[in-house]
Amino acid sequence: MLLKHFLRNNRFGIRLGSAVRGNPDYELVSPLAKSVKVMLVLGLITLVLSAVELTVLKQAVGLWSNADELFSLIAALFVTFWLVIWTLPTVLLLFATLVLMFGRMVVVVQAGMVDFVLGVPGIGVRFTLAAKEINDAILVDAEPNSIFARSGKQIKIITELSNDNSAFGSDMTLLDLNHFKQAVSLNKMRETNLDALESSVHASVPIEAVPQSQSLTQSENSTGRGSLVLLILANLVPLFGVLFLRWDLSAIMVLYWAETGIIVLVTCLGMIIKRPIAGTLMSLFTVAHAGAFMAIHFLFIWTLFVTGFDESGSAPGISGDLVRVKQYMFTLWPALLAMTVSHLVALKSTISQGADISKDSIYPRIIMMHVTIIVGGGLVSVFGNALAALVLLVFLKLAVDIRGHLKQNVNL
Repeated sequence: MLLKHFLRNNRFGIRLGSAVRGNPDYELVSPLAKSVKVMLVLGLITLVLSAVELTVLKQAVGLWSNADELFSLIAALFVTFWLVIWTLPTVLLLFATLVLMFGRMVVVVQAGMVDFVLGVPGIGVRFTLAAKEINDAILVDAEPNSIFARSGKQIKIITELSNDNSAFGSDMTLLDLNHFKQAVSLNKMRETNLDALESSVHASVPIEAVPQSQSLTQSENSTGRGSLVLLILANLVPLFGVLFLRWDLSAIMVLYWAETGIIVLVTCLGMIIKRPIAGTLMSLFTVAHAGAFMAIHFLFIWTLFVTGFDESGSAPGISGDLVRVKQYMFTLWPALLAMTVSHLVALKSTISQGADISKDSIYPRIIMMHVTIIVGGGLVSVFGNALAALVLLVFLKLAVDIRGHLKQNVNL
């Protein structure tokens, strides 16, 4: 009910344990309607997907047992990430099947909010509506497309958003309706009194103490500028490596590939901080999706810019290359550390500004970065690892990073 409103305003989450916390002013447990056909279809799809998952799991175990070479390791990583991606919808289908079999909706009114928890005992999806948004509630006949048992009357909420919202419950009476309306009115009154108290406290604060928001904005700008400086410094570490440590094109390409992983992990950390439950679920998908991409992308980078092609135009074997990969990572650790710190500070700046953090915000930056890297890497190859071409590649990548950073940090 009101699903678009809930999603738009981020008013949903996962509720573990009891759906009721404390002593609510109103509580209603409504069983869901049972649809045997839908349960059979969902159950059958879940069984088929589970069989596929088990097959892929066996393949992943077999690949990991022989992951002693670079190619077998890449294959094991790709299959594992693919397994994670497809496990998520399987788990969701299983949960949906359980909800249809044992599901219920618990409606709770307390602390100025109306919570709708849809799920099974112990776990459910929580949707929240502010009590002050409810204009009225009435009894209506059970809707033909209702997810609840279609008998008797239902309670229909009329909100500020619309006069045509979904109803809940079954076999509701006037007594149930009055209890619900009284609980909502009580919570509205509490919220009104609390707002009045806050207004009086704010009105009594001296004018000199008000400009806290200005200092906060200055602090956010300072953090944003600091993250930009760190970003520039982190990108200059590869330049130092090229000029003084003899890092060649292959080292730079491996470094920039590894930075993609850093960006993904830091972004996932931000999503979890902003929305602990939804962010964790989305992070699992993001890591799996990006990990599968990075596994194949590393094979491409390694073949094109590290091992190269032989005279026949085919890629040589890459057995034993795991040792070389470890050597690269050991050599590049100062730059990897600097990039990690830079992206963590940038994350702090983004969170302080209240900017959106999602998987969709990182893909355009990663794509633009790698297009620049591959084009620049191709030019360096043409010039035969010339120092000037390597320096140009570093500055091209720096320019792309600065542009992406400024776009994400709106206050700079």
